[in-house]
Amino acid sequence: SHQTDKTLDEFAEDIGISRSSLSRWRSEFREDPQQAFPGKGQPKERDVEIARLKKQLKQAEMERDILKTYNEVRLNNQELLSSGADP
Repeated sequence: SHQTDKTLDEFAEDIGISRSSLSRWRSEFREDPQQAFPGKGQPKERDVEIARLKKQLKQAEMERDILKTYNEVRLNNQELLSSGADP
């Protein structure tokens, strides 16, 4: 067990962090010890999912932009052909 005779305020001051940070870290550790302190090769599952979704969104946006450009070029070419001008 992680016991100390010091109060939360004293311990936070000793290690140079705010009481609120120490309290939050303690709560996170109690809720999920395996995922409480990501960053040492252990990202939280939701962070992995967010990164995956951002990558997927970026890919979809690139595909949309390519199709949008293609459609604009195609429409311009059709307008040129229907007006009788050489493309």
